[in-house]
Amino acid sequence: MSGSNHSQKTTYAVMGSSLLHAGLVIAVLTLHIQPSPAKQEIVEIQFHETAEAPTSALPIETPTPEETQVPEIALEPKLPAAVKAAPAQTLPAKTVLANTTSTVEVPEVVAVQASEPAEGQDDEDSTTQNQLADEAEADESLESADMFNDDSEVLADQAKNEERERAESAAKMSALRQAQSRAELERVREAREKAQEAARLNASKIADENRQKKAQAQAAELAAAEARYQASAKAAAQAAAQAAEADRAQAAAAAMAKQGELQGSKGGASEPHQESSVRPLEDIKQMPGNERPIYDEDDRLAGRGGQVVFYAFITNAGQPSDFKLIQSSGHKSLDLKTLKAIRGWKFYPGQEGWIEIPFQWDLKGEPTAIGGTLRKVSQK
Repeated sequence: MSGSNHSQKTTYAVMGSSLLHAGLVIAVLTLHIQPSPAKQEIVEIQFHETAEAPTSALPIETPTPEETQVPEIALEPKLPAAVKAAPAQTLPAKTVLANTTSTVEVPEVVAVQASEPAEGQDDEDSTTQNQLADEAEADESLESADMFNDDSEVLADQAKNEERERAESAAKMSALRQAQSRAELERVREAREKAQEAARLNASKIADENRQKKAQAQAAELAAAEARYQASAKAAAQAAAQAAEADRAQAAAAAMAKQGELQGSKGGASEPHQESSVRPLEDIKQMPGNERPIYDEDDRLAGRGGQVVFYAFITNAGQPSDFKLIQSSGHKSLDLKTLKAIRGWKFYPGQEGWIEIPFQWDLKGEPTAIGGTLRKVSQK
């Protein structure tokens, strides 16, 4: 705003200077056109009274008007400050003789005008001088106007230079601000791109981790399903094997019972029909190393248990035979495990006869062999 006001002031000054210059030119032309009025000069001649002379003297004649001349004024290139009139000439008074009694009267002062040719010359000279003075004044005015115009042009040039400098400075500042803005925008863009790239990498990493976790979970689930399938297949196979073993044990027991019956009919080991003929297990001496039946994983997980009682005939050599299942645990697998264990038992020789071999299966560990008589078992 300050630059614009200064430019307007400079423009107004230049316009005022131009108007002043035009006015001065018009004034000078007007002075040249209008003639200045003629000036009339009056030359006064005074006569002074003189004292009476002691001696007589001849009178002095008064000069004629033709002898009275106005000195010419030389024209100079420069106009004087004021036009001075020629000094008045003083004519000498008549001399009065001392021996005369009459006095000389002093005539009155007569105003003598210059002749017409002299007066016209003065008017022409005055007009010329006035014209020269007007021209000089006009020249001075023109010079002043030119100087003012020059000063105005200088001021206008200075104002233009200042305006141009301000415009250049403003352009530089604008360019600098634009460069700073572009740099700031570039930094913001780079930061945004870095943040987006970091977010993308983080999202990709999270997605990879999720896929990996999902794959691991699927693998673990597949492994668990495979393990369950294998365990189920193993359990089914073991159950089938146990069922087959139980069937074989029952078949073997039936065969042995049938064989015992045959032997009894031939005079061998007879079927025990009296309580006194079956001895408890505690009354028979066993050889060391007889194995006890044990749980397997399936029976333990299934929570199976119960009591099993077998009768066995001990030969004179101490070998058990003729096994009879008197009481079942309710689980073929436990009955078969008991029969399989007691078949390998050995006793000391010379203890021939029937014995009762009971076993108690529980979930705490190994089955426990318990004693008892045939009557006690039959009562249960």
